[in-house]
Amino acid sequence: MKLIIDEPSIVQNPTIPVRWCLSEEEIELLPRRKGADNNFVLLITKYENGKEDRRLIPCREVMTFVTFNWPGKNSLHAQIVGAGNVQEMKEYFLRKNNRYQYANYIFFKEDGGLGDIPYSIYSIRSVRYEIIVSAEFFAKKPPAWLERWVNFGYEYPAVDQCQLRRRMILAFSLKPIFIVLCLFVRFLCALGWIALLILLGVREIDFSVSIHPWRTALRDIHKNCSAYIQDRTRINLWWIWDCNQKRRSRAWILLAPFIFMSITVALETVRRYFGVTVDQYPTFLVKTSWEILSLKMVIDAFILLGVIFVSSLAVFMGREIYEKNKPKLKTLKTIKQKEKQRKAKQKMLSMEAREQRQKQLMEKEFLAAYNPISCSVAPEKASLETLPPQLKTIHLRFLDIKARLCKPFAG
Repeated sequence: MKLIIDEPSIVQNPTIPVRWCLSEEEIELLPRRKGADNNFVLLITKYENGKEDRRLIPCREVMTFVTFNWPGKNSLHAQIVGAGNVQEMKEYFLRKNNRYQYANYIFFKEDGGLGDIPYSIYSIRSVRYEIIVSAEFFAKKPPAWLERWVNFGYEYPAVDQCQLRRRMILAFSLKPIFIVLCLFVRFLCALGWIALLILLGVREIDFSVSIHPWRTALRDIHKNCSAYIQDRTRINLWWIWDCNQKRRSRAWILLAPFIFMSITVALETVRRYFGVTVDQYPTFLVKTSWEILSLKMVIDAFILLGVIFVSSLAVFMGREIYEKNKPKLKTLKTIKQKEKQRKAKQKMLSMEAREQRQKQLMEKEFLAAYNPISCSVAPEKASLETLPPQLKTIHLRFLDIKARLCKPFAG
C-alpha cells in the first residue's frame, strides 16, 4: 500500500489531497463481500498533543482531502479495513466521547506506527506519513465577542471559515428570534411546573426560577423533587407531613388540592346536568348505581348464553364436515407434498445457477472498480485532475473547492 501526497513534508495549506494505491497482489487479497464498498481506508491523523482524527473512506474512491486541525508535526496513518457489517465497523472506529476523543482506543507502536486493530486486513501493511503544518497557515479567529455569539448554542466552536460563515447567517437572522421564543416557552413550562407542584401540595417552591433562565434550570424550582427521583427520598407534601416532619392523619388527604378540586368539579357537574341539590346526593347515587348494575347483569347474561350456543353449533358442524371430507383431504395433502418437493428441487437448482452468475458478475465488477486503485496505473500526483472521469464525484469536487476557500481554525 502506498499514500500519494502532492504536498512536501511541510505543507502550506492545512487541507491537502491524499490518494492511495495498492499493488496487484494486495488487490487480490481484498475480500469480496457483496460488493467493493465493503473495503475501506481508515485514515488516522495523530497530532503532537495526543489528539487524533479518524476517517473511513470507501477504498475504491481512490482519493480524499485531509484537514489538519492542529499545527506542528503530525502523522497520517492509513490501513485497509473491511467487514460484512459496515455499520458496526463505522460505529467501532468513529464513535466519539468528545470532539477529539474516540470511544475505542487504537494502539500505536513505540516507533509511532499502527498496531493490530480490529477489522484490518493483516496481509496489507499500514502506511505512515509525517507532515509538518505551520500555525501561520491556519485561518485567523474572529473577535472574541463575535466568536461567543456565533458559537452560542453549539456544542463545539466552528472548525473552519465556511462553518463560521454559515453560523453567522443564523446568528444575525433567526437566532435572536429563536432564543426569545425558547425563553418564552421556558417561562410557560416553569409556570406549568409550579402550578403542578402547587396542586400536589409541595412545599419549598422557588418561584424565581421562572425569570432566571441563564442562572437556573427548571429542576431548581423544587430541588427535593430531583432528589426524590435520584435517591427515592420523600417529597415534602403539606397534606402528608406537618412542619415538624411528622405524618398527618389519613383524613388530610381529602384536603389535598388535586383531590379537593376533583371532588368539587364532580359535585358541580352533577348539580348542573341532573338538577340534584346537595341534600339529594346520597339518594341519587344509590339509585343510579342500582340501575346501572341491574342493566349490566341482564346484558351480560344474554351475551354469555349467545356465546355458548354459537360455540356449540360451530363445534358440531365442523366435526360433521371434517368426517365427510377426510379421504379427499388425505389425497390432496399427498399431491401437495409431492408438488412442493418438486418446486423445492427446481428452486435449489436455479438458485445455484444464479449464485454462480452473481459471483462471476461480482468478481468482474470488483476488478473493474479496483483497476484505478492499482499502483501500476496510479500517477505520482494527488489531485482532482489526475483522476479518471468516473471518479470525479460531486463530493470530491466540493471538497476540492472547500480546501481552497475554507481554511480551518487551529484547535
